[in-house]
Amino acid sequence: MSLGLGGVILASRVLLAIVFAVAGTAKLRDHAGTAQMLSDFGLPRGSAGAIARVLPLAELVIAVALIPTVSARWGGAAAFVLLAAFTAAIVVNLALGRKPSCRCFGQVASAPIGPATVARNVALLAVAALVGLVPSTQFDPALFAALGEQLGWVVAIAILVGFLAVQTFLMLQILRQQGRMLLRLESIEGSEHGFAHNGHAGAVAQAGLPVGTPAPAFDLPSLEGKRATLAEFLALGRRVVLLFAHPACGPCEALLPDVARWQTEHEEQLTFVIVSEGKSKENRRVFNGGRFRNVLLQTKTEVSEAYLSYGTPAAVAVEPDGTIGSSVAAGADAIRTLIANAAVPPIVQVARGEAAPEFSARTAKGDTVELLQFRGRDLVVLFWSPDCGFCRAAVDDVVRWDRDNVAPLVIVSSRDDDELSARRLHAPLVIDETGHIGRSFGAAGTPMAVHVDADGKIASDVAAGKDAIGTLLRGLSGKKA
Repeated sequence: MSLGLGGVILASRVLLAIVFAVAGTAKLRDHAGTAQMLSDFGLPRGSAGAIARVLPLAELVIAVALIPTVSARWGGAAAFVLLAAFTAAIVVNLALGRKPSCRCFGQVASAPIGPATVARNVALLAVAALVGLVPSTQFDPALFAALGEQLGWVVAIAILVGFLAVQTFLMLQILRQQGRMLLRLESIEGSEHGFAHNGHAGAVAQAGLPVGTPAPAFDLPSLEGKRATLAEFLALGRRVVLLFAHPACGPCEALLPDVARWQTEHEEQLTFVIVSEGKSKENRRVFNGGRFRNVLLQTKTEVSEAYLSYGTPAAVAVEPDGTIGSSVAAGADAIRTLIANAAVPPIVQVARGEAAPEFSARTAKGDTVELLQFRGRDLVVLFWSPDCGFCRAAVDDVVRWDRDNVAPLVIVSSRDDDELSARRLHAPLVIDETGHIGRSFGAAGTPMAVHVDADGKIASDVAAGKDAIGTLLRGLSGKKA
C-alpha cells in the first residue's frame, strides 16, 4: 500500500477522531439538551435520558479507538454504524415533515435538520467506511518509530493539548451563544405588547420572533386555488393563529380534531390559518371534508422559517395590529396551551362612572342570572375560584357578607363550589369557566369584588383580597345607614 494512501487513511482517522471527540465532549456538557434532542427525534422520553448518558461516552471511546493502528479499523466500523443510525433518524424525520434541532455538537451547533445535515453525515460515512474497510498501513509504525522512546510523552501531550483545544473551542462558542441569548432576552423584555406579557402566558418567549415585533407578511395559495394574505385575516379584527403543519406529520393529523373544535369554540376571538406544505393532493387527503376554513400552502418552508418556526406541528399567534403575540408553540401540548391563552380576552379597565358590563350566566342548577335584574339596587359582584387558596381562606367572610346583606351579592366563580353551596347562601353563584365576566370588569384574579350602583354604573375600584372587599362592604353599610 502506498505511502500516499496511508497518509489519506491517517488523515481520515484524525478527522473522525476530532469530530467524535468534540461531539462526545459537547454532549457530556449538555446532557439535558442531548436528551431533549433524542426525544425530539422520536425516542421515548424515558429511554432518551439513559441513552443521552451513554452516547457521549461511546463517541469518546470511538475517538480514542481511531488513534492506534491496531484498533483503528474497529473504531472506523463503530463510527460508521453510529453515523448510519444518526443519518437514518434524520432521513425519517425529514420524510415525516419534522425538523427537530440537531445538537450533535451540543450547545455549540444547534440547528434544525435539513438536506445539509444529511450531506454532512453522508460525507462522514464515506470517511468512516474508508477507515473501517481499508487494512492498516505501515505508515503509522514508521511515523511513531521516528518519535523513539518519547512516544508515551508525545501521546500524553497530544491528548492534553487536544482536550484543552476542544474545551477552549466549546467555551468560546458557548460565550458567543450566551451573548446572542442576552440580546434576545433584552429584545423580548423590552416588548410591551402581546398576550404573553399580560399574565396569561409566560413572560419570556421561548422560540420564534420577539413578541411585539411586526409579523412577516405572506401571500399564499389556498387548497381552493385562491390566494390569501395575512393582511386579509387581520382585517377581521381578531387574533390570528398560524398553525404550521405537514400532510405526512402524524402528530399534526392527531391534532386536527382539536383544531376543528377550536375553530367553532373560539370563532369570535381567533382566526385559524393552517400553513402547510407539500402537494395539494396530499393536503386535501388530510384537510378534507371542509372542516378547515383556511388551509394555505407554502412552496417549501419559507413562511415557517420567516416566523422562526421549525418542525411541525407548531403555532404562533399574531395580534390584530399585525405584531407577534406569542412565542412559537412546538408540539400538541404547547399548542393547546397557546390556544387557551390566545382565546382569553384581555382584561378591560373599567373606570368609575362607566356603565357596568352586562352579563348573563347560569348557576350550577341552571338558573339564569343577569346584571339587568339588579337595576335599582346597589350590587356587589364577587369574583371567585374554588381553586384559589385566598378564596378558601375567605369562605367564612363570604358567609358573613351574605348574612349581613348590605347589598345584593352575586358570586361569579370559575366553577361550582361545594363548600359555598353547602352554606346555603342567599347570593347566587354563577359559573364563568372562561373568566370572561371577571376580565370585562377589570378583575385580574380572585377573590376580587366591585360595587355596581343602582343605575348600573361602576361605583368603586376593583377590591382585591378579603380585607379590601370587607372595607368595600363596610363602606356600603355606612352609605345604607
